[in-house]
Amino acid sequence: MRVTVICSGFLSLLLKGFAPVAFFMFLITSNAQNTAPPPFKITPGKPIKLPEQAISIDYEARKAENVRTMEEIAKQAGAEKAEEQSETHAVDDKTAQSEDEGFKETLRIIENQFAYAKSSYYVLGKYIAIKHPGAKLLLVVDKPRNGDVRTPKMLEAFKKGLSGKAKIEAAETPEISQVNGRILKPEEIELMPLQEMLTADSFDRLVEKHPDCTLIVSFLGLPNDADKMKIWSMEPAKRPKIALVNGAYYNLKNVIQSGAVTAVVAVSPKAMFSDEPAPPNMKSAFDKRYLLITPDNVDEYAREYGGMFSK
Repeated sequence: MRVTVICSGFLSLLLKGFAPVAFFMFLITSNAQNTAPPPFKITPGKPIKLPEQAISIDYEARKAENVRTMEEIAKQAGAEKAEEQSETHAVDDKTAQSEDEGFKETLRIIENQFAYAKSSYYVLGKYIAIKHPGAKLLLVVDKPRNGDVRTPKMLEAFKKGLSGKAKIEAAETPEISQVNGRILKPEEIELMPLQEMLTADSFDRLVEKHPDCTLIVSFLGLPNDADKMKIWSMEPAKRPKIALVNGAYYNLKNVIQSGAVTAVVAVSPKAMFSDEPAPPNMKSAFDKRYLLITPDNVDEYAREYGGMFSK
């Protein structure tokens, strides 16, 4: 009679160096009889006595067989892992490619908007060169930031528009330590946009620091309490004119009409914002996005765009 023994839990036996097994079951089948004797009993607290058929097992042969099986399993697992990693890498590569394309698209959009912004600086410089040749300029600029490469390029565009027809005497940032009587913490000064902290007092102090300047170009706009600025009460002959970029102008119609504010760069109410490339010509790019409000056209714009200025 040929006896086949199938061992359940044999892998545990192998890994434990053939130590006593907590559970060991044999299923015995016979070619002559299609019957099987009942399994041996396990009595708690007593050592397990293996059936005689189990004693005849060639453990070394079974061990080698299991090692081969384990090697095959390991190879299969390795192949599956490699396939999984390959698929993962393919997905990662696609994701990385998608992210890279998205990043490039974001940079393209930023650079495109930057081209429009540069045009606003250039056109203002060109206007000053034509209307105020020989003017001595005080530039009111934002605080320098690490890694900022765009602000210097926009100032270069402004200088290009000036064409040397006016002289930049100074470019400074207003000193601000408090807002509405509250002393600001250093981290607040660092994080808050300067436009939100700008006050009439800080603007006045900067103007007083440069009494020889005849034209103030503020790339920060005017402070929220601009009506308190001392510059409005100065004698017209001694008062420096003001030109603005990036600022509110809703309440400035009268000072533009008087010439105290000689120019305001404003986003056109008709501007269409899209990802269409900005025209390479600065003036063409400007005309698609901005208006240059001056004493000569302020009334015309006020009529054309009813809500542009306060009544």
